[in-house]
Amino acid sequence: MLNSTGYYKHILKCSEQMEDGRMILFDPDSGKTHVLNATAGKIYRLCTNTEPEGIALSILEEGMDVDKEVILEDVCDTIQNFVELKIIAAI
Repeated sequence: MLNSTGYYKHILKCSEQMEDGRMILFDPDSGKTHVLNATAGKIYRLCTNTEPEGIALSILEEGMDVDKEVILEDVCDTIQNFVELKIIAAI
């Protein structure tokens, strides 16, 4: 379930790099690598200081021709996946 305040923090002590439009997160403690597409990478960067609705608006500003509610649902699903993968945590 999403945090009611909408604020999260990165909990991996990982290195991040961009490659071919993707964000690659490597956690040296677990040895796990997470590869995020460009949109998921943007959500990851923004979710620490922006509520999900603000993230959806930011994505819409990039000119995506998708309904705001659809994007908001996708943003919330992505954030929930990050929480389940223990990439971020609610604060």
